Amino acid sequence: NTIAEIKNIMTETEMLREDIERELKIKQVAIEEIEFIKSDIQIIEQALKEIKFACEYEQKPADKFKVRLDRFISDLLNDKSDFYKALNMIRRGENYRLNIINSYKKIGHPSYLLKSS
Repeated sequence: NTIAEIKNIMTETEMLREDIERELKIKQVAIEEIEFIKSDIQIIEQALKEIKFACEYEQKPADKFKVRLDRFISDLLNDKSDFYKALNMIRRGENYRLNIINSYKKIGHPSYLLKSS
């Protein structure tokens, strides 16, 4: 179910944001870096909410939300991205990465985003 998988990703990103804030503060990473990463996650959380809403009402999500989600997944897969590096700094980073990517794959991207309105 697309909506259930989107909810799974939303839950994972929320917990990820909390863990990043807590663990990177403990590791004394610069507050600015933590805030950038949290801000990126909040943008993804908003995109996921919009995609979920569109799916619930059998509408096509706005392209910008699809692009944001695609970029987020790309960052999870790109070991050169700042986001990937931040995930490596937290204890459950690899688990978050795998859980989010697996849920994303279950959605059946890109077909879930191409519903006609």
